Amino acid sequence: MPPLTTVQKAIVQRFMNATGANEKTAQRFLRNANYKLDVAADTYLSAASSDTGRVAAIEKAYDDMVTTSRGDTRDVLSTETTLEYLQQDLGVNVENAEMFVALEVIKAPAVGEITRQGFVDGWKATDLSTFSKAAQKQHVQDSIALMSSDPAYFRKVYRHAFIAGKESSQKSLALEYAKIYWTILFAEPGRPWKTAARDWGSLWLEFVEEKYTHSVSKDLWNMTLEFAYKTMADESLSFYNAEDSWPGVVDDFVVWYRAKFPKQNTTEDQMDESQ
Repeated sequence: MPPLTTVQKAIVQRFMNATGANEKTAQRFLRNANYKLDVAADTYLSAASSDTGRVAAIEKAYDDMVTTSRGDTRDVLSTETTLEYLQQDLGVNVENAEMFVALEVIKAPAVGEITRQGFVDGWKATDLSTFSKAAQKQHVQDSIALMSSDPAYFRKVYRHAFIAGKESSQKSLALEYAKIYWTILFAEPGRPWKTAARDWGSLWLEFVEEKYTHSVSKDLWNMTLEFAYKTMADESLSFYNAEDSWPGVVDDFVVWYRAKFPKQNTTEDQMDESQ
């Protein structure tokens, strides 16, 4: 992008003084209006007014859910109210990966908890122009459908599951919860960790049950998904190199897997030698 001229810099400064916008925002609106100050300012103020009304609607939706007799407060909703919102308003099945989609949308800090800040910030970040219950439900249902087809979106949901699943005072996720969440996320309507010849998700859980006893760090949680994506693209594991920076648990899994299926490894080695 070419540098601003002296005149354009002056217009940017006038825009900032008039609207209170920062420099980056001022440049964006002015660039879209071909540096016509009145047009850019009108567009900015109209957008700001619309956003203010939208945020007010989101805040009201949160406030309407607060039931003090349940222990709800202005800042945090109880588990009972949280589950009621997820199941009744959003139509989410809290027994499968749908739950984690909803928790990611509303930036929930814990599985059974909704905060005002997360609710407002999460919904504000969506493209909803109206904030009816029907619109909220449709957005979540559309997002659920993305999990099996959009790896980047599933990664977003998967990573938030770690945040919502661990104790707020802990850096790691308890192993018993990690196993439950892996089971849920690597199954429909999530993203099944399977290939034509292998149910990798089941194998991973079998290995963890047999060989792993510690809590799950954020790095291990995240890298498990990256390893899953690699195996789904190449079930022969030809991508794997012990010198790569995989967590030690992944390295141990590969050793365990190859010992469990030695015949396949021999076939792969023979194929490599013949090339």
